[in-house]
Amino acid sequence: MNLPHILQAVYTAPWAITREGWSAVHAIVKQHAAGQPVPKLDADPDQDFFGNPMPKMQVTDAGVAIIPICGTLMNHAGLLEKMCGACSYDDIRHDLDTALGVRALQKIVLHIDSPGGTCNGSQEIADKIARIRESGVRIEAVTDSQICSAAYNLAAGCNSISATRTSVIGSIGVIIAMLDESLAYEMQGYTRDLITSGPLKGTGYPGTSLSSEQRAYLQGTVDAYFKMFRAHVLNYRPTNDESMQGQVFIGEQAYDAGLVDELIEDVGTVLSADCEDDLGAE
Repeated sequence: MNLPHILQAVYTAPWAITREGWSAVHAIVKQHAAGQPVPKLDADPDQDFFGNPMPKMQVTDAGVAIIPICGTLMNHAGLLEKMCGACSYDDIRHDLDTALGVRALQKIVLHIDSPGGTCNGSQEIADKIARIRESGVRIEAVTDSQICSAAYNLAAGCNSISATRTSVIGSIGVIIAMLDESLAYEMQGYTRDLITSGPLKGTGYPGTSLSSEQRAYLQGTVDAYFKMFRAHVLNYRPTNDESMQGQVFIGEQAYDAGLVDELIEDVGTVLSADCEDDLGAE
């Protein structure tokens, strides 16, 4: 696991993720930063940290490509990140391309269980999914758990979104979760004094607090990502700004808000179909 890369992503990069999802990522990062054990490099790449099989794309006898989108979404997630529960945008892209090459393909189904993830990489996959729809290939999203934040950005461009009545949908918005360690440094007798080439260069540096100018700068970054997110959702979904304030909706609420098209009892009829092959990303 590239810990510096993960720390940078968690504490300085914009995320489209639920509070619970980010808290889970934060907890894992804290464990690794404190020297807690991580999966071994020689671990089985087909299993996660707990020995469960890693989800892979499947193709049914009826020509339905089922692509799992499970866990926290990340751009260029490595094997260890995926073994700890991350889902890489790279793998979703690979699965979509593989599905389009399936002979007698009838449709693509995105089976989603995700709280969202990083903004970096999200819009490119969301646009790719929308282009697939616009090309005439039917693509659907389905969940019996959650489609939130960046994951909803991916689902928005599908032909349809189906969810069970107890599923959690939405959390449409963007955050940057800065870690202000200035008080901890002060209690240890340290004072961070930065010499920078400009007032924004040291934004979020460990041991410092944000200035008003730095906060405005980060707010601008959040607003820029949300502008893309908002425009994409409004282009494909019959909803409005009232549904995009960062809140989550349960099944029927999501249906009433125009965030899902259909409420279903379960996804078993699609996901339990006999499969010809496993074609997941390597």
